Amino acid sequence: MKHFCEELKAAREFKKVTLEEISSTTKINITFLQALEDGCWDILPEPYIKGFLKAYAQCVGMNVFKVLKKYDELEKGVEPTEEELAEGEPKLAPPEPPPPPVRSRFPAVKVRTYGLLYGLLVVAIVVVGIILLSGRDSEVSEEPTQAQQEGTGPATTDTSEMQGVVPVAPPSGGAEAVQEPFTVFASFEEPCYVEIVLDDSVTRDYLFQAGQSRTWRPIKSLWLKIGNAGGARVTFNGQELGVLGARNQVATLTLGREGITEKVLGPVPAAIEESDSI
Repeated sequence: MKHFCEELKAAREFKKVTLEEISSTTKINITFLQALEDGCWDILPEPYIKGFLKAYAQCVGMNVFKVLKKYDELEKGVEPTEEELAEGEPKLAPPEPPPPPVRSRFPAVKVRTYGLLYGLLVVAIVVVGIILLSGRDSEVSEEPTQAQQEGTGPATTDTSEMQGVVPVAPPSGGAEAVQEPFTVFASFEEPCYVEIVLDDSVTRDYLFQAGQSRTWRPIKSLWLKIGNAGGARVTFNGQELGVLGARNQVATLTLGREGITEKVLGPVPAAIEESDSI
């Protein structure tokens, strides 16, 4: 675990990013970020550890999948071997010094002339490109922003999970209609880490902030794990499911076309001091 924490800190220092900058970007308390680097896992809220690691790795440019995988191995008590460590994150090396300046064999006057001609050529190309583009009538489709794709924007319908999930049409000549997706909507009053499995084929994880929400439209089933049951509100086809659990309690729900088919609640953790709030 000590080597894992040292890797996190080394990646941050190599990127020249401070803990204050990571906290400002991710809205994670700097006390928790310092605990990740120091290996003080006992003061971290267990439901949020993976979400913290994911946000930290994205800010310092680490491979998120490898970081989460290594954490899972350490959590299960499987220490990585020296060969596995060598095959993991690349060793950080200082940037190479810039090459020495190349002296031009041409007089300074000629160099300035060539630079001016090159600049005029670039301007001409840009003008021609603008004229050609302005004459084309093409439809522009609006792409969702990165914030919306990661669950940091306003309420959205999660259509990315529906890729590859195709409703099964009835046999030819049958009278049975194609099944329509049902709707599960979740809104969050407090920060919350969430994992979902859509139709037993698509897996996603999110780190929501207070005031955000998300909509999923599965065909057959939705498995939903909420790290802060007391801070989340879930509706099924527009019907409120009620209180899911206590604050910071882990709740696992399985929803089908008829509603909740299974609900499992974890233990209620000790209250977190207000000074250590996210």
